[in-house]
Amino acid sequence: MKTGTMMRTGLWSVAIVLGMGLPGQIRASEVQVVSMVGSVFNPVAVTVSPGQTVQWTNQDILPHTVTADPGNPVSGGPDSDTPFPDGFTAGQTYSWTVPTNAVSGTQWFYHCRFHGSAGNGSNLGSGMAGMITVTGASTSSAALSVNDYNGDGTSDLALYNEASGMWYIATPSLAPIVWGTAL
Repeated sequence: MKTGTMMRTGLWSVAIVLGMGLPGQIRASEVQVVSMVGSVFNPVAVTVSPGQTVQWTNQDILPHTVTADPGNPVSGGPDSDTPFPDGFTAGQTYSWTVPTNAVSGTQWFYHCRFHGSAGNGSNLGSGMAGMITVTGASTSSAALSVNDYNGDGTSDLALYNEASGMWYIATPSLAPIVWGTAL
């Protein structure tokens, strides 16, 4: 296989990975929507990536809140009480963005002040209650570079993963090289 052909194929593969994300990963740019109807959060549990936004939409005739449970092991979490002290009404929305430094496995439990109660920080409360679980890292940050990284006189393709801080290099022989952290 010619080097130029391999490099073009490699670039297309990287472009696809950068443009579409990896299978099973959620892009930070996607909004996770939770409906509130019949005094229930739907879905009750959502899985998100760091930096992703969760948006609650009240589709009920009753006002609702999104209030972080005080027993959560990680502080913060969604809290609609400041912008909507009396709850938000039919058609209104509240959005909260997961911190970009949230660790995979982090969970925030929440409830509606009017129609639910707080859990203990590791379980859902009763009534109108929900949970957010963080998984993986955002796929939104990567850098691409072409150079002769192994000194063999041919171009190699390097992809920097900001989440891991590592450079991944593909050589024309298709031998992958993991090359330390960025300076």
